[in-house]
Amino acid sequence: MISIQSLRELDYNVVIARLMRRQNISIMVRGVQTACSLFTLACIVLLIVVVARDFLTKLGLDSELEDRVSRLTKQLSGTSPQPLSGAKDWEIITQRKPFGPLGRPSAVIPTAATPPASPLMLSLIGTFITSGQEPYAIIEDKKKQSQEMFLLNQSVFDQAVLKKIFQDRVEVERNGKLETLRLDELGGGPSPSNAPDGDEFVVEEAELDKGLENLPLLLTQARAVPYFKDGRSIGLRLFAIKTGSLYEKVGLRNGDILKTINGNNLGDISQALKLFEQLKQERSISLVLEREKQDREFKYTIR
Repeated sequence: MISIQSLRELDYNVVIARLMRRQNISIMVRGVQTACSLFTLACIVLLIVVVARDFLTKLGLDSELEDRVSRLTKQLSGTSPQPLSGAKDWEIITQRKPFGPLGRPSAVIPTAATPPASPLMLSLIGTFITSGQEPYAIIEDKKKQSQEMFLLNQSVFDQAVLKKIFQDRVEVERNGKLETLRLDELGGGPSPSNAPDGDEFVVEEAELDKGLENLPLLLTQARAVPYFKDGRSIGLRLFAIKTGSLYEKVGLRNGDILKTINGNNLGDISQALKLFEQLKQERSISLVLEREKQDREFKYTIR
């Protein structure tokens, strides 16, 4: 038995010299080679085991898959469906509509509803719409019997706000809601019952001179406003003709649109006033007017 004292007294140089002998070195080399061979063999065996396990696993899955496919095929073999063919098969799909209605849904274009008529005591006399100019409307306050011209977004007699202007109507906003004022085709009420008919008239010179001498008074016996068509003033529109007035005696009616006098256009109201003054020297007057959407020519003989 080796004691600690013997280890202390051991000469290490002698031990190393003995170990470094050729015989001892050969033994050590063979031992290392043997260990490497065993390690290599172990790695090869481990690799074989892993590959074999993967192969067996895959083989088992393939077998299971084949088994399932086989069982499913046997189940379906008893009730094999007939392939779809012919027009009848497509009719079944069309009738049952498994994917919802066929075809593209038709587009529904919403139509803007016209606001209701306004209960306000307002009357639309005329509208002006043309390209390049701001549209406006002539509206009358029936209570005050006054007319004014209004632009868009202006207050109409402190009762409503003008929002939209069309050829035959306007829309006003009152209390947050839109209302409609339509153009009165009759021009402010029925015509006087004793207005003469016909297209040719004889007018007494004295009566004509009397009416034309006081032109402001003559203008109060009826109301005349510019009438626009396609954005252009084509004449004067008459309404509120008073009974017994000169207008009534010469056959004019509410709603008449005076277009020309002796060939002169009445589209410009300032020009129309000058023409009325010149009538004092005339002995024959030709008046073209539009009544019920038809042009008529009235001829007057002054005597």
